[in-house]
Amino acid sequence: MRLRPLFLLATFGVLATPAAWAQEPSIPASPPADTSFLADPDGDLQPDSLGEVRPGLSFSPKIYAPILYLPSSGFGIGLGVEVKNLGFAGSSLLIQAIPTQRTGQYGAWFQTRSPYTPGPSLLVGGYYETTSRLLYYGVGPSTSYDNEVGIEKELLEGEVRASYGIFPSARLRVQAHARYQDHDLHDARDLKGGSLGRLDARSAARLDGTFAQDARAVAFGADVIYDSRTNLFNPQRGVTLQLGLAQTEPADGDWGGFRRLYASANVFHPILFGDARLAGRALFIDTNAGEDVPYVLLPVLDSRLVPGSSRYRFAANDLLLLTGEVAYPLLDLLGAVAVDGVVSAVLYNAYDDVFKQFTPSVSFAKTLDGARDNYPLRPAAGLGFRFYSYALETLFLDVTLGLSPERLDVGSITLVTDLRLPRALMRGR
Repeated sequence: MRLRPLFLLATFGVLATPAAWAQEPSIPASPPADTSFLADPDGDLQPDSLGEVRPGLSFSPKIYAPILYLPSSGFGIGLGVEVKNLGFAGSSLLIQAIPTQRTGQYGAWFQTRSPYTPGPSLLVGGYYETTSRLLYYGVGPSTSYDNEVGIEKELLEGEVRASYGIFPSARLRVQAHARYQDHDLHDARDLKGGSLGRLDARSAARLDGTFAQDARAVAFGADVIYDSRTNLFNPQRGVTLQLGLAQTEPADGDWGGFRRLYASANVFHPILFGDARLAGRALFIDTNAGEDVPYVLLPVLDSRLVPGSSRYRFAANDLLLLTGEVAYPLLDLLGAVAVDGVVSAVLYNAYDDVFKQFTPSVSFAKTLDGARDNYPLRPAAGLGFRFYSYALETLFLDVTLGLSPERLDVGSITLVTDLRLPRALMRGR
């Protein structure tokens, strides 16, 4: 009897949106979730002289991460604007631009209505990214943080997503999606003195193979999503569950197609008489990609989920992550700005085949032996502060000091704000 697959499936019950694609940029190649839970959240629908309700345009300026300085991107700040009720009630056009020293990220998405409302919705979007600091450490569970290679790359993506909210509250929805990606790699260079020469033979061959062929792909798949969070940005209670399956095929090149199964779960619940919040997270991705698949199409586990990890750190077929987090209120300035202290613990790793290589143990080693038959989970911890506003609920600043066997570093600095007049965006408890 095989117990390991059963153990892995049991971990699904404990946020991280699973990547149907790999190498996601710091703003996802899907727009941030529309938080328009109310039928008319901004009061833009007004009756005309005949008493009919017609949509009115609404403009919403936004500021996005990164702010200040991040090692992977340098100095920069992102701006955006959302135009609601463009042409008909409920529609939304979101445009974003995040230029930094080493990256440029630009996207635009149009959706017919919020996916958090009952009934059908359609999203169409495009995204472009250029970077001189796409980091590569190799492929698989035994890669070394010291073998850091910098890749210059451009990414062009188009996406279509159709969803249908089933319940009256739209907490449960099904979603079909199709995406096209074109990865154009230009150059690879050492970032840590001879790192290209230190790559293991398999990782070096994977990098050469990716440069030698076009990484153009189309993917299509479906998801089932359940979301009962009380608030998208700072939920106090609720769960999110997602299960999806995607098939990726080459649009050009000689590599073979592959299938990806992904599942994630998040649980949020108040503790200590409701003053603190406990959050649990689990992520599982299983990919059957062959050695000929360009590495930029593999899923990635990195600093966006693991404190103390590097950007684009672990690229592999399969990913497993478990996180526990406690947030405790430290300061509340008349409800305008609140500050939470946040402590988190993470167990994670990347695998060529999780069902064959996973072992239920933990290793604090900086680098795992590549000759092993199985690989333990890696540990990480985070300590930081979270700034947010009850009045302006899309204002959210998160600063985390991350610690892992590999490094001690600022794990994340994120800022998202909406400069409109504040309105309650709660789903209701």
